[in-house]
Amino acid sequence: MSTYQYYEFRAMDCPLTKEQRKEVASLSNRATVTSHQATFAYNYGDFRGNEEELMETHFDMMLCVANWGTRRVMFRLPSSLIDINQVESFCVSEEIGCWLSKDKQYTILDLNFENEDENGEWIEEEGLLNELIDLREELINGDFRLLYLAWLKASERALEMGYADEETFEPTVPIGLKNLSDTQKAYIEFVNIDKGLIAVASKQSEEQTDKVIDIEQWIERVSEEKKNEFLLLLSRGEQNLSVIFNKYLRESATQNQSQNAEERTKRRTIVSLVEDTKKWHKQEKK
Repeated sequence: MSTYQYYEFRAMDCPLTKEQRKEVASLSNRATVTSHQATFAYNYGDFRGNEEELMETHFDMMLCVANWGTRRVMFRLPSSLIDINQVESFCVSEEIGCWLSKDKQYTILDLNFENEDENGEWIEEEGLLNELIDLREELINGDFRLLYLAWLKASERALEMGYADEETFEPTVPIGLKNLSDTQKAYIEFVNIDKGLIAVASKQSEEQTDKVIDIEQWIERVSEEKKNEFLLLLSRGEQNLSVIFNKYLRESATQNQSQNAEERTKRRTIVSLVEDTKKWHKQEKK
């Protein structure tokens, strides 16, 4: 059986410099490199680069697929925009990894799954990353549904491999699991997450509302201390400051809703989710 691997990297916040493009292109004569993208395809041989290092220094998102079942997506997220402690709560097994870059400026998130039942299947790689590209913006904006979906994918295997036990509970269930975005649905198909598991898990998820936040109202409620903090960041040329400020306003406006939803949600164990999923599948077959 022939092997096939495909890698695609994207630079989204800042384009690659001329030196960076030259460095990436030197990794393979199969490389196609532009200021915002690099792709590598192999029918034999392996990628010579270090994916983790490239994500820390060059790129904001990476996709890797192989016809023996690898389905991997990595993200580089500004540390000022995401709390690594929140992300770590979803790291139930080695398939979900996160760490700070050496300069502490970025949080790297690695979702690396092996679907053994897809071994040897034909891969249509064109457009794959385009379908998943909005996942990064969702994470930056505090939408952790992707992380919960990845946790669901990893949880059953974590139980089998001993990373989790009968008393391992799920992380906080995010709002809106019953109404996933198109890019989240694309990720479900990409890594083949059990639809029954999602259906069972979503029963504990609050409905997502489309209530528009009155930004001006919440600006008026920002304390003088917090305003001065943002002005100081502005004077220092802080990157993504508008995103940071708007994220702060959204979190302030929705804090009570999120807290109340968490209080109403009873966290379940992996074992109970797996058992309820088996019942769901039996019911669906009737």
